Amino acid sequence: MKNSSKHVWLTAAALAVVVVGASSPAAAQDAAKAEISGGYQYNRLMPSACTGSDCDINANGWYADVAGRVRPMLSLVGVVDGVYKKEGGEWLKVHSYGGGIRIGS
Repeated sequence: MKNSSKHVWLTAAALAVVVVGASSPAAAQDAAKAEISGGYQYNRLMPSACTGSDCDINANGWYADVAGRVRPMLSLVGVVDGVYKKEGGEWLKVHSYGGGIRIGS
């Protein structure tokens, strides 16, 4: 039984050496000219005028962003989002937007 276990370990080690030794480095991939993403977001809003412990508002929403490559290491980025909550028969809606640059390597 002891020899059988040793044989399995030696076979696994030899296979690992062959796989690692035979694999070639991955070729560099071209970076995308544009990237987009979007999804769900959760926000916990805390109004500054409220001082109680039950003032926090849990809101659900969405986000979307886009990035466009300007140079190999430089992209322009824009983002928009919105969160919503129905509170006491009234809707709370918060939308925001932003933009900037992204420097990559």
